Amino acid sequence: MKRKLIITATGLSMGLILSQPVTNIPLVSNLIKIENVQAMSEPEVDTDLTQISTDNPAVESGGFVKDDYENASNNLLSYAAYFHIFANSATLTAHTNGNLAVGKLDGKINFGTKIHQKTLEKEISYAQEIVNIASSSFVNKTDTRTNKVIFGNSVLLDVSGDEIYAAGEKLGNLERDELFQDKGNDKYIDFDEMFNLLNNRSRYLSNQEINAKFTANDFIQDENKREINLLEYVPNDENEIVINLSADVLQRDRPLTINGLSKDKEGTTIIINVDTEGISSYSMKSQIYINYNDGTHRGNQETEIFDDNHLLWNFYDRTSSDGLYHGTIEMDSAFQGSVLVPKATINIHHNLDGNIVADDVNVVGGETHRWDFQDGSDEITEEVDPKEEEKEEEKKEEEKDGENPDDKGEPENEVDPEEEVDSGDGVEPGDGVEPEEEIDPEDLELIPKTDSGSENSYMEDLDAEEGTTYPILSSEMNDQTDSSDNASPLKNVSNTGTTKGASTVSTSDNKGTFPQTSEANSGVLSILGLALMSFLGWFGYKRKQN
Repeated sequence: MKRKLIITATGLSMGLILSQPVTNIPLVSNLIKIENVQAMSEPEVDTDLTQISTDNPAVESGGFVKDDYENASNNLLSYAAYFHIFANSATLTAHTNGNLAVGKLDGKINFGTKIHQKTLEKEISYAQEIVNIASSSFVNKTDTRTNKVIFGNSVLLDVSGDEIYAAGEKLGNLERDELFQDKGNDKYIDFDEMFNLLNNRSRYLSNQEINAKFTANDFIQDENKREINLLEYVPNDENEIVINLSADVLQRDRPLTINGLSKDKEGTTIIINVDTEGISSYSMKSQIYINYNDGTHRGNQETEIFDDNHLLWNFYDRTSSDGLYHGTIEMDSAFQGSVLVPKATINIHHNLDGNIVADDVNVVGGETHRWDFQDGSDEITEEVDPKEEEKEEEKKEEEKDGENPDDKGEPENEVDPEEEVDSGDGVEPGDGVEPEEEIDPEDLELIPKTDSGSENSYMEDLDAEEGTTYPILSSEMNDQTDSSDNASPLKNVSNTGTTKGASTVSTSDNKGTFPQTSEANSGVLSILGLALMSFLGWFGYKRKQN
């Protein structure tokens, strides 16, 4: 009797167990569905350090600008002379043929110096922060040209795959060994220090003793043939010609020709100070023409040869408390020569060749072309008679054609030592020959040093060399540290820190039990449990009757 009761009770218990808690038993098919839905709703973010770290350990340190340009202290523009655009911020919306060093870049169009004469061996660019950057920026490496591109440590760099990404934008023209980044508190260029120096340089230039001063009235006899003839003036002890212009000279919609500029790398430096005279928005309307000392003409153009840029325009304001111009310059006509206006905004609407040094640079229209300012001048520029040059070349050609090795009894295949290929060191300016080797290797051979342990300050010995030509007015240069205000927005970054491929399921309703099955499946199992309970109850009852 007891056995029958035990069997009956056991059957009822098993039926109840199957009919009630079965809804908490997980089904493999439902787990798969939940994971698939979770994967569709949450995008995968790779937590690989090479992608999300802003101070990317996979990218080498860019070092400091002083390591790449050791002779910058000899140039009036210092390190800014080696960059087409040097600014605290720059916005590019029109063709920019040149490199740049900027604190914040909004590059809506590409930039980089195109290859023409194959004389520029390395192009360096630096962007501390990025708002936008065009994917086609920079110029591809060739057998004659390499790049060094440095980004600030707030710029997100992804080098985890085969491509390079900066701030979420693919950079298709760069190779992996051309990419560098600031490390820790190091900065390739400290813009606060550099602009302190450039402010002082602008003041210094505007206070130099001048060779001549012009106003618009000085050209009133024939405004269509306005000319400044440099060959009329004697350079100072630093081999400089300094000319001051009143504000109205460049405001006139008439061309202005600068006549007598030297083509030689060591030619006389020309400084033209333009007094904006307190005008808040200064419109430059005069197209600038250049005639060289040999009578040839220069027009706006793309080039890799910078030896002939000895022209520096310094815009200042004698009415301001610090002597610097703080307004906006509108470049409303084609311009040639490097521009220094370190406290102002410059908006470029037409072609401009040279360095552009300003607080804020906006390339709005036309084109801009790199043309680096040269200022290691030793030789005073003199007028060259092109006819005399032609006669000299013809004479040399005749002498060369008249030489015959047989007259000396030498074999025909033996090379006369005097006829050997010249390395370029002995070429005279009047020869008319411009070998590639004539370019100063100190300006081309820029070997980056990327030791992150270098000193943070690069300005301490800027003019320490003996023979430095240009004094730097003293100013305090405090070490700058990064702050949250310097962080730039990063594109295409979301869900940072989410583990790749992970999916989670909420368990707040069942307090840590297995995931619940669907209502349909739980109903089927409940019916089976009740059926089993009824069968075992009936079986126990029949056994009891027997």
